[in-house]
Amino acid sequence: MDVNTERLEYAGEAWLERIGTVITELAPKMDVRFSMSETFVNVPARLRRQDGRPVGWSCRVDGAKTSFYRAPDPLAEYRVRLDWAAARDFIKIEYGANPERAGAALDVLLRTGGCVRFGAKSAAADRFMLRVHDTMARMTA
Repeated sequence: MDVNTERLEYAGEAWLERIGTVITELAPKMDVRFSMSETFVNVPARLRRQDGRPVGWSCRVDGAKTSFYRAPDPLAEYRVRLDWAAARDFIKIEYGANPERAGAALDVLLRTGGCVRFGAKSAAADRFMLRVHDTMARMTA
């Protein structure tokens, strides 16, 4: 399947699997170490976990030793809580293609409570996650 044409539902099972692959494949190519977690709230019923646990993901990035989990981690250095409906359009914007639009969309998410961030990432971690974001933006339906 061509990843350039495949479209995945934001925060769905296939989307979570793909972001894990993107993170673990990109990590050995960049010199960065950090942990991050995203929790999605107000997700549609079709995307909720059957066990009732939160929908989300987490990772510990450390080169070839990078790990990815399909569950949020409350102990990650950088944690994000995203309202699914509010963030759904934001995830489709490529920073590299249109940084002003992406920045404006993030500002709206932060002001309206669609996104709440805890902790801080390094500049290297930001660059890493921007590449992950742009990759996922191209394949998110």
